[in-house]
Amino acid sequence: MMQYTSVSQYANKVNRLSQRMLDLARKSNWPEVARLEAERQVVIEGLFSHPDIQDELVSVADTLAEVIALDRECIMLGEQTQTSATSENCRLQQGHRAAIAYLDNSQV
Repeated sequence: MMQYTSVSQYANKVNRLSQRMLDLARKSNWPEVARLEAERQVVIEGLFSHPDIQDELVSVADTLAEVIALDRECIMLGEQTQTSATSENCRLQQGHRAAIAYLDNSQV
């Protein structure tokens, strides 16, 4: 992992990764979102283990608030995608059951 020298560098990297994740979520590229989330988690751990975090937390609060807003939108998109996939799966299962019932009843 690249070492950043300041708390603000870590916070800005988290923000950039969060923005990229949201851009990918808008394109439904969930595997890449997951990959970036894993990368971002490492940076977040570096941020909160930085020796100056207590002194500089206030200075990066706005950046972290933006990250939270980006995450909320990304989560909302993920939930919408999951709901759509679940609905489509239910429709496919209904169609499958209907086809089986038709085949069972059409045989002599």
